[in-house]
Amino acid sequence: MSQTGKPTRGVKATEKGQRLLEKHRSVDSDSSEKLLSYEKLAAKAGCDTKTLRKFFKGEVVDTAKAYGICAALNVAIEEIVAPEDLNKTPVESKPREERLQELIRRCREMLALKTKSLITNPLTARQGVTHNIDDLYVDVTVVKRKRLTKQGADDCAQQGSLLYERKEISQIFKPGEFFDKVILPKLSLETKNQPIAIIGEPGAGKSSLLSKIASRIVSTESSVLKEEEPVVIWVSLAEVGNQPLSQYLLKNWLRDAPKAVVAASKEWENALEELLKSGRVWLLLDAVDELGGDNPLDSLAEQFQQGWMHQVQVVLTCRSNVWDSTFNVLADKVETYCTLPFSYKDEQDALSEEDDAKEDQVAQFISKWFHDYSPENGEALRRSLNEAGKERLKDMVKNPLRLALLCNTWNLWQAQGGLPDTKAKLYKGFVDNYYDLQHKLIGSTRQRRQLNEALGELALWAIKQPTSRFRIRLEQIPAPITQTFGEADEEGSLLWLALELGWLNHVGVAAESPNEAAYAFFHPTFEEYFAACAIKDWRFFCESAPNSPDGEQPRCRILESQWREVFLLWLGRTDVADSHKQLLFEYLYEIGSEELLDSIDILETCEALFLIAAGLAEFNNFERAEEVIDRIIELFRPQCFKEPGLQKEMVVSSPVYYECQQALLQTKRQLAVTVICKYLRSLEEPTLNTCKFLILLLEEMGIGNPKVIDALTGLLRRTQDKNLALQIIRTLEPIYPGHSSVIRILTHLSHKSSVPQIQGLQAFGLQVIEALDLLFTPEA
Repeated sequence: MSQTGKPTRGVKATEKGQRLLEKHRSVDSDSSEKLLSYEKLAAKAGCDTKTLRKFFKGEVVDTAKAYGICAALNVAIEEIVAPEDLNKTPVESKPREERLQELIRRCREMLALKTKSLITNPLTARQGVTHNIDDLYVDVTVVKRKRLTKQGADDCAQQGSLLYERKEISQIFKPGEFFDKVILPKLSLETKNQPIAIIGEPGAGKSSLLSKIASRIVSTESSVLKEEEPVVIWVSLAEVGNQPLSQYLLKNWLRDAPKAVVAASKEWENALEELLKSGRVWLLLDAVDELGGDNPLDSLAEQFQQGWMHQVQVVLTCRSNVWDSTFNVLADKVETYCTLPFSYKDEQDALSEEDDAKEDQVAQFISKWFHDYSPENGEALRRSLNEAGKERLKDMVKNPLRLALLCNTWNLWQAQGGLPDTKAKLYKGFVDNYYDLQHKLIGSTRQRRQLNEALGELALWAIKQPTSRFRIRLEQIPAPITQTFGEADEEGSLLWLALELGWLNHVGVAAESPNEAAYAFFHPTFEEYFAACAIKDWRFFCESAPNSPDGEQPRCRILESQWREVFLLWLGRTDVADSHKQLLFEYLYEIGSEELLDSIDILETCEALFLIAAGLAEFNNFERAEEVIDRIIELFRPQCFKEPGLQKEMVVSSPVYYECQQALLQTKRQLAVTVICKYLRSLEEPTLNTCKFLILLLEEMGIGNPKVIDALTGLLRRTQDKNLALQIIRTLEPIYPGHSSVIRILTHLSHKSSVPQIQGLQAFGLQVIEALDLLFTPEA
């Protein structure tokens, strides 16, 4: 048996690794040069050019230097160096304090690498212009959410409007306030380290907000900090897979840390554990919805109760449909905050009682996007959004990601003479425009179609998986798909093209297999778009979802939360027959019309109706559309009844109050306003208990709408409930903001019972009507 010699104190790149090094050197996004110079790369890697050239030639270099070079090129060292060489690397022993300080430095480098990926993707590059996240970032409004509670027997009609206040919102943070009022206090010694959850719809800017939080934490002045400087660790949860978070950090994350010597060595594991227990660590967990496992929320909730998790400050992000779709144990253990969409200056803030006009965040973003090369184009886009008939698009691009897509493709829509009216058209326009910009890589229509079809099949397969839907291991992909894609290093193959174009990106190595690369679409919404484009038959959504929990009846696929965005994008496709979309709506309507026998029936009925409501914003040619909105209003409406033996009338809020509210806000606005107004006109004895929840919705949806004014003034004429009359007046204020002072005076007078003109309710209502008539009647 041969003797093993002394382990080498370095590693070298394999032949394949050398090719990958050259490839990554040629795609540096921070430079206009075709190739990043060795001098610049050496400076980024923290080594000299001689060492750098040796590594590129396949010669042995120090292991720490090799890690630094790979980190500078944003490539995993496992792709460059043979695994057996890494395993032979000797353990480097360092004093405890020196090792801890080096680990802290590595945390900063890892954070820089992670946040850099928010900048270097196809979305932010347009015709040679590269946007930095700091150049584009617009602060979002954030609200603190409460857990909704069921109303008990003590809730009675006398409580009036208190029963219908927006109980899911307890505090509002204007743009820029979230860090100062929520994060900064937690950097002091006095506050507890309860985890923070930031939720929002896809593309709402959750990751961007998390990135800004990270940068502000590390740059906070020492005078407001704890005794020691905080350390930020960023984890993209798609990379974690099914393993416990602690295992991922001590193994995978530590292994990938820049310039690591031996990632798995016990010395470094001990150093990381010591750091995690020090109370200094802010653990930023991005995209809980991309975490592996059957129920990632439950899994995290359990882990939050273990070991050092009590000693770190966690901030996580999650899609709101995942956060709200299931019984969420985690929600009771965290402070939950929700990002709101961008606002327009001409909107009123229905959540706030303050008189200040909203910031035009949409205009701010557009101005930032076009600032450096075409300000006049940005002004033209903002004017276009204000044109009549653009209300649907104007609402749709309050989402930061979709607004970025619109800015990116504005020249395309100008040339075509019209703006997109569905999400699918917006995404398709971006994809087509991006291919035009990259015509040297992918020029032919046939090649584009083949790549889109392959990406669609891959995305569809990934979303079908029970876990890790947004983290793709090539070894797991079915053979027919891999055969279509070809090899990553085969120039001209579809996989090579997808990687070159950035549709797929390398996101490290698989947590389950350190020698296997893992990939992801550059944003999950594009995975969902390509999947929607690959669905050929509407009945695909009706099939029973596999991998249902043991003992549970399989549900149809469309009711699973991961298919919601795919469904909405599918509805917006112009190449799908309207009759097929109508058939899918009819299928959902049948589910939504079933008898409510138990809690499961209620859940499925509501989910089906909510899906139709959301879908009507993408495709509104459904003859039962008004019936669907009526049914949601019925589910939304509180139940008023008298319990035998009790004198007081009981008022019980709907258990799905928040979901109904969101469904009515997300559906086609004109339809929702029409049906709500029709319902209000149909009430013979309107009261605050039966109307306020709908009046609050009209406050958000009815600005300047004559139908809303007619419906509200009609209620004033008929109602015997003074509290309802007062609520209507308060609602008219934001709907007609130009005349708010007069309405505010009427509201103030209504509280003074000594005023003889408004002692009687009917007289009061008539006086308000007369005042409004005078207010809005043009002078002769």
